[in-house]
Amino acid sequence: MAFTQLDSRTIMTISVFLALFFTLGMLALSIYLIRLPGLKYWLASLLVLDLGLVLLGGQTIIANWLSVWVANMLVGIAGAGFAMGTNVIMGRPINLPFYRVSFIAFAASLTYFTFIDSMTGPRIAIDSLFLAVVITDAVYAVFSKAPPQMRFPFWGSGFLLLSIDILFALRAITGLSAPIANSLFENQSALTLGMVLLFYGLTAWIACMLSLVYGRLLYERDLSSEADMALIMESSNAGHWSIDFINDRRYYSPWYKKIRHMELEDYEQWRKVVHPDDFPHIIKEIEDHIAGKTPLFSIEHRVTRDDSDHDYNWVLAKGKVITDSAGNMLKAAGSHIDITDIKQKEEQIYQLAFHDALTGLLNRNSLSEEIDKQILNDQTQGCRGAFIFIDLDDFKLINDSYGHPRGDQLLILIARRLLTLQDEKVTLARLGGDEFIIYLKSITGFDQLLSFLRRLLGLFDEPFSLAGSNFDISVSVGVALCPDHGTDLDTLLMNADAAMYKAKETGNNLFRIYEPSMTLHSEERLLLDRDLRYAIANNEFELHYQPILNTSTYNLLGFEALIRWRKNDAHIMPANFIPRSEENGMIVPIGAWVLEQACTFAADLVRRGYTKLMMSVNISAIQIIQEGFVNMVQEVLERTGLPPYNLLLEITETAMMKSFENDSKKLQQLRDLGVHLALDDFGTGYSSLNYLKNLPINWIKLDRTFLADLDSEREKPILEIIINIAHHLGVKVVAEGIETPDQFDFLLNLSCDLVQGYLFSYPLPVEQALELAESSPPTQPE
Repeated sequence: MAFTQLDSRTIMTISVFLALFFTLGMLALSIYLIRLPGLKYWLASLLVLDLGLVLLGGQTIIANWLSVWVANMLVGIAGAGFAMGTNVIMGRPINLPFYRVSFIAFAASLTYFTFIDSMTGPRIAIDSLFLAVVITDAVYAVFSKAPPQMRFPFWGSGFLLLSIDILFALRAITGLSAPIANSLFENQSALTLGMVLLFYGLTAWIACMLSLVYGRLLYERDLSSEADMALIMESSNAGHWSIDFINDRRYYSPWYKKIRHMELEDYEQWRKVVHPDDFPHIIKEIEDHIAGKTPLFSIEHRVTRDDSDHDYNWVLAKGKVITDSAGNMLKAAGSHIDITDIKQKEEQIYQLAFHDALTGLLNRNSLSEEIDKQILNDQTQGCRGAFIFIDLDDFKLINDSYGHPRGDQLLILIARRLLTLQDEKVTLARLGGDEFIIYLKSITGFDQLLSFLRRLLGLFDEPFSLAGSNFDISVSVGVALCPDHGTDLDTLLMNADAAMYKAKETGNNLFRIYEPSMTLHSEERLLLDRDLRYAIANNEFELHYQPILNTSTYNLLGFEALIRWRKNDAHIMPANFIPRSEENGMIVPIGAWVLEQACTFAADLVRRGYTKLMMSVNISAIQIIQEGFVNMVQEVLERTGLPPYNLLLEITETAMMKSFENDSKKLQQLRDLGVHLALDDFGTGYSSLNYLKNLPINWIKLDRTFLADLDSEREKPILEIIINIAHHLGVKVVAEGIETPDQFDFLLNLSCDLVQGYLFSYPLPVEQALELAESSPPTQPE
């Protein structure tokens, strides 16, 4: 057939095959490169359209009414499907009834013009206009939805659709105007139009293929960039992730897989590994970011570990979401860092800030906040609360004697035992050192408080076993009621502390409830602490010396150095400040001063020729447990020039009970130096005879309570037994506090070795003591 004889049907057939090329280009592009939502509707619609156009264009070959009817139906289905795909891409709502009505109306009109009116021009115009409108909308969708990294592939597909659009628009024009159709398809113009359409379509298809190749190169470049990024992130102990919502691609770097050893292919899998408590927060942060409230999202959350559904790793996820103008998510990318170690350190910091590092109990920082809550709750309910201050008696002796590690372990055991009291009404804290706090809320009656305090004291009835040793611990407990005695932590603490000291003065394992008069006593202690510090710095202390006499010869054996505090021309007796100085630790510098002064006076007596006189110095248990105590005594002796055998150190029996093992070693070291040792207040402890047998003791000093009860027939045989046992062990016996001749005669009959007391002499200032030494021949102890 000559080119000049080509008619409109031949041209339409060429256009059909040209559309087939367009379809193949779109198919290759979509399969190879992109997975745009809604594109599947386009592909199916184009295939159906091709089939319909083949049937319409080939009516000269297949000239029967069935093929024409089927072709019209196929073209209608293709148009409706293409429009549906476009709406999916654009995010428009899909109205199925609308598509059904449009399809029926379109198919009915084509059928009418095919079988009833037999007007080819209107039929061609209708189907061409219908398809031109649909494809124009698709062209707009392609260009408006193209993300930057897919610009060229999308534009290529857009040009393809535009060429198809022009084809159907021309067919619509030729179908509406019969004269134009005759002039176009009955002469050489038909060939020209066909060749132009063919050339334009092939050019567009080639452009699409080129854009496809270029897009693939861009895609591979992105993959290479992702690989480089993965290497950088891995070297920094981090990972990255990306989600392509357009193509439904998800990427998680190998770092993330180290945690879970699994691919997170979809949203449900990701949600399963996220801690359920963190999920709402994640969603809110992402929604705020998409809404434009934040330039980036930064979320700390937990993900399950691969080997456990209950243990979690902490992850810091940072990223950005790219959206289109309609707010639809196109792509999201970011980084993730395992911050589990950081979170653990933060938890440790929190524990240190608000919990006691040793026992794990609340500390003072968190106690303040907790007490405020409990007080507010009690006030709201109209109930009382009890602020209970617990102090361990003489714990410093144990801590210093056995070392701080042993003391810390003992504190842990005590805290565990206290925790047995804890319930919803009990708040337990460690204030520091050997002090604990309990707040008992919602007290409805005094009996409830007394019952709780009895339970508390009962915890210390049994000894604490540690490293093969048993430790008997007693406590002093002070109680302040809220709101009666205060409504804030500082006030309650001050008043409970005052009550605790009152309990400590009364005895061990006792409690006292605060009374206003205790505040005055507490203030007095603070003033006493201040005055003691001033006295040490300004040399307000002085020593008096009480003579120690041989019972049988009445000759001077030595002196006991007794401290006096001269304040404002008045003397303060040791009983008024020594106990407090032992509590606050000032006994250490005070005791060192006493030893230095006593040894200096004794050395002066020795230099004057009184080489047989002894100097007795009282030593506190607090001094003995100090590291370097033995060295300190030795240095004082060397510095003053006093021979060790002229020094007698007195220690109390009750003090030895606190740290017998360690103290006995130090005492033996002192005996090895030649220093004499005396056990003071003998008979007041629980194991007097045991100490007498096992300690390197030269002397014992009977407790003055024995002499006060000499009228009792029961005390006399006990005192006689003690003296006989001491003599049997080679230990000298000193009786102090003798005030009457009857007491002296009784001791003389029992062969007590040495005596001292007001009957013979009051403690003397240094000048009078020197005069007494010069006027009395001394006796050398055996």
